[in-house]
Amino acid sequence: MKKLPCRVSCLVLAVMMLLSAVPAAALDETASASQSPAVSEEPTAAAPEAKYADTAGHWAEKALLRAASDGYLTASGGKLYPNDPIDRAQAAAVINRVLKAAEKAELGAGSDISAGAWYREDLEKAIYLGYLNTALTAVMKRPLTRGETFLIFARAFGLSEAKPDYTVLSAYSDASSLTGEIRSACASIVSSGLAGGAGGKLMPAKTVTRAEFVTILYRLLDGFSLTDCASADAVLPDAGGSAVVRSSALKTLTAKGAYKTVSFCQSSGDAVFSAAADKVIVYTSGAVTVSGRIGTVQMVGAVRRVTVKGAASSLCADGAGDEITVEQGAAIDTLELLPGATGAKLVINGTVKNLVIAAENCAVTGTGRVEAAEITGAGCSASVRSGMSAYTPKFQLTAPASLPAGETLTVSAAFSASYAGKGCTLQWYADGAAILGARTENYAVNRETSAEYSPKITYVKDLPEKMTVGLGVTYCSGGELEHVYASSDTALENYPAEHYRVTERARVNALVTSYKFAAVTLYSGYLYTDASLRTRSVWVQKGTSVTCVSSVGSSAVQVKLWDGRTGWTGYESVQRGSGNYTRSADYDAGDKEIWVASKGYTSPTKYLVWVSLDCQRVNVFENVGGSWKLIHVFACASGKNSTPTPTGTYKISYKQDRWSYTGYWCGPVTGFNGSYAFHSWLTNNDGSAHDHTMGRPASHGCIRMEDAGAQYMHTLPIGTTVIVY
Repeated sequence: MKKLPCRVSCLVLAVMMLLSAVPAAALDETASASQSPAVSEEPTAAAPEAKYADTAGHWAEKALLRAASDGYLTASGGKLYPNDPIDRAQAAAVINRVLKAAEKAELGAGSDISAGAWYREDLEKAIYLGYLNTALTAVMKRPLTRGETFLIFARAFGLSEAKPDYTVLSAYSDASSLTGEIRSACASIVSSGLAGGAGGKLMPAKTVTRAEFVTILYRLLDGFSLTDCASADAVLPDAGGSAVVRSSALKTLTAKGAYKTVSFCQSSGDAVFSAAADKVIVYTSGAVTVSGRIGTVQMVGAVRRVTVKGAASSLCADGAGDEITVEQGAAIDTLELLPGATGAKLVINGTVKNLVIAAENCAVTGTGRVEAAEITGAGCSASVRSGMSAYTPKFQLTAPASLPAGETLTVSAAFSASYAGKGCTLQWYADGAAILGARTENYAVNRETSAEYSPKITYVKDLPEKMTVGLGVTYCSGGELEHVYASSDTALENYPAEHYRVTERARVNALVTSYKFAAVTLYSGYLYTDASLRTRSVWVQKGTSVTCVSSVGSSAVQVKLWDGRTGWTGYESVQRGSGNYTRSADYDAGDKEIWVASKGYTSPTKYLVWVSLDCQRVNVFENVGGSWKLIHVFACASGKNSTPTPTGTYKISYKQDRWSYTGYWCGPVTGFNGSYAFHSWLTNNDGSAHDHTMGRPASHGCIRMEDAGAQYMHTLPIGTTVIVY
C-alpha cells in the first residue's frame, strides 16, 4: 500500500479535559462589552510574535496569537476580543477553516438567514458536515454554552458514541441538567478520559469566550490532526494513539500497530480499516469495513453501514435504517441494536455470542451462529440458520374484535408447529411496547400448548380507539435463531362522558382552593366551629403558626393547623403575614368550567362571575345550552391580607361612575357586596398611576382591575351571580 502525504491524527491528548482544562482563571473571565469582529471575514495573517492590545498578559495569549497566525481568528482595530462570547456563527467559521471545508448544503425555505449574511456560507458548510443543524439567525448569533461546545466538537470530530457510559456523569452535581444529544456527547467525551469538570461541576450552561474556544481547539489539534488525504489509500503512522478520518476520497485505511480510537466521520465515501483498535466510531454516511481486532464498534446516526470481517467485543447501533453485516469467520461477543435503530437490517454469517435487539421492525438474516438472543423490539423478524434443520415457531393470535368498557382483554396464541422439548422465549407487547412482566423464558412449544395475555387497560377520557397486542417468539438453540412476531387489534369501547365527569370533578375540586396565607395566633384560646364564633372546637396557644384559608370580611377567619384541623377565630386574634401567597399560574380554562359546574352555581342572568383569590383572576362565564362556558379572564388585585375580600356568593347590586378620593380616583364601580365592588385600579387626578398593582392582594377589600376589565364588568346586568373563592 502506498503511503501518501496526509495530516493524520493522534487523539491521545485530544480534548484532554476540554473545557475544564482551561485555566481556572479563564473560567472566571467576564465577557467584554465590546463586540468581537465576525471571525468569518477573510483573516489577516499575523506572525506568532505579533502583539494585540488585548492579548498581552492574557491567560490564553499563546493560543490567541497562534489562532491569529493560523488565520482562525480575525483582529479588528488591533484587538482579538478574547473575553467576548463566541456564537455559533463564529464557531462555524473557525471549525470550517480547520477542516478546510468546501462542500455546502442548501439552507432550505425555513431559513431566515439573508443571502448577504457574512456567516451564511460557513453555516452551509457546517450543515453539510453535520455539526450544526440550525438555519435561524437568532440561534446562530446566540453565545455558545459549554454544553453546546461539547456537542459541536463531538459532532465535528466524531467523538459521540451510540452507547456512552452515562455513569461517569454522576461525579458532577449539575449533570442532571444535561439532556438529549448534549448529555450523550458529554458522557462520550468524559468516559473516554478526554474531558472533565471543575469543582465537581461540568457547568454546561456557562458561556464560552473566544479565548476558551481557541484553547479547546488547540488542545484538540495538538493531540491530533485530520486526514487531509487526496488519495484512496492511507496509513496511520503512529501506533497506540487515535485518529479521526474526514476524507471523502478515502477507500482503505491501515495502521502501524494497534490504535485506541478511530473515528470515521467523513461526509461521504467508503473505507476499509484493516488494523486493531480499542474503539471504532462510525459517524459517516458511507460504508465502513473493519477487519482487525476491535474492542467496540459504535454506529452513531441513521443509515450507517458497517461490515465486520474480524473480531469485536461489542457493536452498538442507534440509527434508523442502519445496516450491519457480520462476515463468515468474523465474531462479535455482543451485538446490540438500541431503540433508535428502527428498521435496521442485520446479516449474520459469522458468530454473535449475544444478540440484543430493542429497536422495532428490525430484520435479521444469515447463515452464521447466534448463541443467545434477547429481542424486545416489536415487529422484528429473524432467521439465522447455520445449516441444521431449523425450528420455526408458528402461531396464530386470537383476540376479540371489540371490547366493552371495563372488561378484561385476553389475547391467546395457539401454536401450530410441533417441536416438543425445545425452549422458546415469549415476549408480549401492548401498542408496540414490550411488557417485561409478560415475558416467558424456556417455553416449550408444541401443538397442544397455548399462551394468553391480558394487558392492563387504563380508562381515561381520551382513550385510544384501539389496542394492538403483539407476541414475539424467539427460538435460539445450537447456534440457530428464529424469531417471529404477530399482532392483533381490538377496538376499545370507552365509558360515557358522564363517567369521567365524576372523576374530573373530584380532581378539580381537590385542585381549586381559595387564597391561603400564613399567620400567627396573638392569644391563647379556642378556635370555633363556624364564623359566628359561638361553639368552641380546638384550643391553641399564643404564637401558634396557622394558615388562613378563608374569611368573612374582616370579622372572622378560618385557620388551619399543622395537623390539618381547622377552626374559626376573630381577625384581630391573628397576626397576618404580609407576603404574596397566590398561585404562580392560573387554572386551566377547562378546569374552571368543571369547577363551576360541580358546585351547581346558578345566576338569574346569562352570566356568572368567579373571582379566584388564589389566582387573582376574575373569570366570566356565559350560559350556553345549559352549561357555563368561560368567555373572559381578567387579572385583578383583591384585598390584602390585613383587609381581605370576603369569600362567599353574592350578586351585582349597583353601579357608579367613579369613587373619588383625595388626589386620586377609581371607576367605573360595580358593587356586589355592600361596599365591596369591582373597580379600576387607582389613578391620580393628573392621569398618572396612583396604584396599578395587579396579580396580588393589594386593596382594602374591593376587586381592583385594569381599566378595560373594570369597564367590561360595568356592562354586566344587575343580579349577576358573583362567587368569591
